[in-house]
Amino acid sequence: MPIAPNILHGGTVPCPQQGGGLLNAVIPTVSACPGVVTNGPLAAFTYDSCMVHGCAVLGFPVSFNATWSVSTNGAIVLYTWNFGDGSPQVQTTNPTTAYNYMSGCPGASNSCNVTLTVKDFAGMTDTIVQKLTLLIVPQFTFQPMSPRVGQLVTFQSSTVQGYCTAANNFSFSWSLGDDTTASGAVVSHVYNKAGFYRVVTTCYNSSGSSQVSETFHAASSPGPLAAFTYDSCEDLPTPCMVPGFPANFNASFSSSPNGPIVLYMWNFGDPSSSSNQFNSTNPSAAHDYLSYQNGSAPWNVTLTFEDSSGLFATISQMVSPEVYPKFTFQPLSPSSGDTVIFNGSATSFSGLIGSPSNTTKGYSWNFGDGTSGSGALVSHVFSATGLYRIVLTVSTAYGLGEASKTVSVGADPPAAPSVGGGGGDGRPPFRV
Repeated sequence: MPIAPNILHGGTVPCPQQGGGLLNAVIPTVSACPGVVTNGPLAAFTYDSCMVHGCAVLGFPVSFNATWSVSTNGAIVLYTWNFGDGSPQVQTTNPTTAYNYMSGCPGASNSCNVTLTVKDFAGMTDTIVQKLTLLIVPQFTFQPMSPRVGQLVTFQSSTVQGYCTAANNFSFSWSLGDDTTASGAVVSHVYNKAGFYRVVTTCYNSSGSSQVSETFHAASSPGPLAAFTYDSCEDLPTPCMVPGFPANFNASFSSSPNGPIVLYMWNFGDPSSSSNQFNSTNPSAAHDYLSYQNGSAPWNVTLTFEDSSGLFATISQMVSPEVYPKFTFQPLSPSSGDTVIFNGSATSFSGLIGSPSNTTKGYSWNFGDGTSGSGALVSHVFSATGLYRIVLTVSTAYGLGEASKTVSVGADPPAAPSVGGGGGDGRPPFRV
């Protein structure tokens, strides 16, 4: 015999609640439910798209179950559903149905008011409304699954319908476990130390947000080693960087035990230059620091390379312009009383002071005999024999450079013998 309830929509057994959710409820009897209706049908339902009742996820079919509905007049013969998202209502004689909220819900916190109306054998109806809130479920993957120190790890949010996806107008933020953050559906990161890292992604839109985390281990690795030298001089020790001359960078000292290096990525620390960043499969690169004239030095040069196994290594060095003067003199073996020409312009020596032509330079000379001079081209007469240390100091906007050489000044050559006079011993003069 059918149970004969004397009320509707209360909540002590438990009972369905008007405007509330019925989560995994069982109705053994309705006679104890406080209410105002004494006969007719009683509408009730649960919903579920997760492992527990009362859970609905955007994009996943939500299962609705109205078998909890009963009537004193006999069987329920019609179930009418309004899923609360503006879609057409659905009528069925089956107490169970499913619906996929592909576009979300219009209410606050992504909620819909789901309405069920049941009609019993006698034609009587009852209606219940429950608030359904769509959950935001983030999910992500990462590759490689077992990363090593120095290896690029790529994190990607789920592309499966029903999770937070960019296609569903979600945005993403990441905490990568080593005090760094990122944003976007796909992010990449390199871990520089071995250890366990807890990565957290948060997906959000105008309806709310949710997050999920996963912990993984970055294994230690012998790893690659980045190194480079630089030089813009021809006959001076590396490193030497002269303003206005191309600096030649050499990364051939870099190495990796995991495979050959496939890409060298340079940042020359010169943002005012259009060629500040340069990628190449060749370990050599060159950059002309013209910006030294506006006071941009020193420059922080960074080399990052990738090996064939996908591992990266990075190194940075500060590069400062330096002044390396050079001078010549003629004659090479002067005698006392000779005029010696000193030339400090060194325009014929690539990589040394003298170019570019608009570089402001000052030349000062110490001739080692208590006298001095100035200018790129000077002359001097040494009045006595001996060894003299010549010092040239060149000044630029980036400081001073000094060069020195030793000049050996010999004695005057002996005077030629007299011709045409008598000898001191009374002999006739020697004739040639």
